[in-house]
Amino acid sequence: MNTGWSKIVKEQHIKFSLKQNQVILSGIGFGLAAKFPLLEKKEPLDIVFKVDENEWNGTRTLQLRMIDFRLSGTQE
Repeated sequence: MNTGWSKIVKEQHIKFSLKQNQVILSGIGFGLAAKFPLLEKKEPLDIVFKVDENEWNGTRTLQLRMIDFRLSGTQE
């Protein structure tokens, strides 16, 4: 589920935060900015992702690299 924190970065990508079972993970969806309106609905999502390591300012964290997503239960 989208926690409500998401934004478009560099006009093409989505930075986001997702929550499931009290676990919150952040991630990025490269080239997915056109699908941003789906996140604004704040409804459950089906997500295809891989776990990635992000290194920024010398700090390493795990992040989700979103490959694609859709509203749960849809056939898009």
